[in-house]
Amino acid sequence: MYGSADELGYEGPNPCRGVKKFKEASRDRYLQPGELRPFFAALAEEEPIWRDFFLLCLFTGARRGNVAAMRWDDIDIEGGLWRLPAEETKGAEPIVVVLPEPAVRVLQSRQEAAENSPWVFPAPSAAGHVVDPRKAWERVRKASGLGVDG
Repeated sequence: MYGSADELGYEGPNPCRGVKKFKEASRDRYLQPGELRPFFAALAEEEPIWRDFFLLCLFTGARRGNVAAMRWDDIDIEGGLWRLPAEETKGAEPIVVVLPEPAVRVLQSRQEAAENSPWVFPAPSAAGHVVDPRKAWERVRKASGLGVDG
């Protein structure tokens, strides 16, 4: 905030100058071989919209926010491509995601479920699409027996 204030002409002191940032430990968590069967069994029991959401996250490696806001206009199912516009990516650069066959099959089934919505995962939210998968993820995590870090 004080950095922006400097640009606007503020000349007062920055009380945060010299404070070191807290170093956060990155978390890498991968499904282990023994977790795959229970995970997919729990996913199969989940509501279809969330099952498909998590499968597309898994198959594409895309950020959950990008998957949640996935639009049909950005998908070429026949070509197996998903183009994320620059304004929707973290790096502000357009990204093209190659869709593996399992992701294409999920999208084909979503076309019927999404009816005439512009969103792959429509929902009655202000955004018009799913937003927060935490409750669904917690159900899958608990049903599959994944640990707290899962």
